[in-house]
Amino acid sequence: MERRLPPIAQLGACTLALAVIAAIVITSKIPSDPPLAVAVPLLCLAGLSLAVAIVLLTRIPDFAWAKFFLVAKWSLLGYIVIAGMIEYAFIHDNTPGSTLAAMSAMLALFAIDVPMLLGFSVARYADA
Repeated sequence: MERRLPPIAQLGACTLALAVIAAIVITSKIPSDPPLAVAVPLLCLAGLSLAVAIVLLTRIPDFAWAKFFLVAKWSLLGYIVIAGMIEYAFIHDNTPGSTLAAMSAMLALFAIDVPMLLGFSVARYADA
């Protein structure tokens, strides 16, 4: 019988979906001024979803933390490199300040969320 776990994967997917929708809203209006009034609330919801997932994850009893961190730390390294390259492209293309801040927040959510999901997906089936 599989034990019941909090909805970490669902919250992580929600985080990614909200961040991607915010990115689409912003990039659909480039090179003119993007509508940050729509993107910023989406980013706030994505950040809240990620924060709830992290809090729920830390409260799981008898979780395989060694496996989680083994997977999460290496994938986090890779995603930091990916996010850094994308951030460099934004800076190199002279992205305006407020748009750059919103896109940077999306990259940060992406770089934290995906490794968390990968680590959780492995550790949930490992012995504690």
